Amino acid sequence: MVGAGETYFVAFALAAGMSETFGGLLASIPLFLGSLLQLSSMRMTRLLGSLQRWVVLCASVQAISFLPLAIGAMRGSIDPWLIYLCVSIYWGSNLAAGPAWNTWIGTIVPGSIRARYFSNRARFAHMGILAGLAGGGMTLHALRGDDTSRLWPFAILFFGACMMRLVSVVLLAKHSEPVPIPGDHRDVPVRSLVGRLHSWRGGRLILFMLAMQFCVHISASFFAPYMLKKLDLPYHVYMMLLSAAYIGRTLSLGAIGRLAKRFGAHAILWIGGIGIMPLSAAWLVSDSVWYLLPLQLLTGVLWGCYEIGTFLILLESVPENERTSILTTQNLLNSCAVILGAAIGGVIMRLGHEQVSAYFTVFALSGVARVLTLPLLARVHPITTPTGRVPTLIFRTLGVRPNFGAVDRPYIASAEGGEATEPAPAARVR
Repeated sequence: MVGAGETYFVAFALAAGMSETFGGLLASIPLFLGSLLQLSSMRMTRLLGSLQRWVVLCASVQAISFLPLAIGAMRGSIDPWLIYLCVSIYWGSNLAAGPAWNTWIGTIVPGSIRARYFSNRARFAHMGILAGLAGGGMTLHALRGDDTSRLWPFAILFFGACMMRLVSVVLLAKHSEPVPIPGDHRDVPVRSLVGRLHSWRGGRLILFMLAMQFCVHISASFFAPYMLKKLDLPYHVYMMLLSAAYIGRTLSLGAIGRLAKRFGAHAILWIGGIGIMPLSAAWLVSDSVWYLLPLQLLTGVLWGCYEIGTFLILLESVPENERTSILTTQNLLNSCAVILGAAIGGVIMRLGHEQVSAYFTVFALSGVARVLTLPLLARVHPITTPTGRVPTLIFRTLGVRPNFGAVDRPYIASAEGGEATEPAPAARVR
């Protein structure tokens, strides 16, 4: 679903005639709207009396969100507002299910096998995403040809994504639910969390993350339009560039985890934090595919360092019974930073009439702004763990992006288990 469906939302919007600015913002605005819905997650699970019912409901709605897009592709036209509505529903149902699913899965999988279970699950998920990416790109390349007005090939991707999600709905419904609503999870109000940001160690990290997300998303929404419209890349080349960042991130996780164990999460955070600062400006150097491919691979590795460093420090800073609540609120604040950054980038794009110079302006501005977050990074103090070991941390991928590899969330339960046997290197952080 992610590889063949979500990945090609922006490409579909541009092919349907949406402007480059608003087509690019499709990767940001719906994500923000979806983060608002996730705040209702725990309230809805209590109303339904079951984590499973809420997750199955959200997954079903997410599958249905593809149908209007597929029908519009078959007809050959679709209103822009309907694309935004469907993608917002997609992200809303996706993010709303996340906290409940994370809590639910923690009650199903025993702590002693969580690391191996989640690492094996992540391995197959990576394979599925790459298969969807490759299949979607090659399908569009083969069926659209030189006629860029054809929309119907997208219907194959979106119907396929819908069916795959419905299969997962059936499988989710077959899971057990030993504890419908665990009673040891504490809600942390948004106001309380915001009030702790300046003094709390984890709060200082969140401030840095929010500033970085704001700076990154000045340009983040516009890489896909730049590749598809300004560079006029074929879909199979676009797919290769997307896959490169994702592969670079995925294959490097094992090595990054070993570095974190040896040198600490703080060192990994600095490698990632410094490394991602010039990445957007690096797109100004050349538009050659042979330059962009290794750049994308490097992008995936550096963002992997950043994400692992930030989540390891957060997990060690947040009490276990507050993790779901605080990470949910942090996702909302993060989405607010994303939408503010994207809005600035969108204004520049519109003022620049979506010319190449406008793209270069947002790429350069984003790079300069990232450097200005260094003082906030310097305020993040190293962490120490009572056991002297880095906790297990494994990610699940919600979406694939050309400029940072993936939209990821951690399996919170994977960090709460006991000692595990050796998991898959491409999907683990030990």
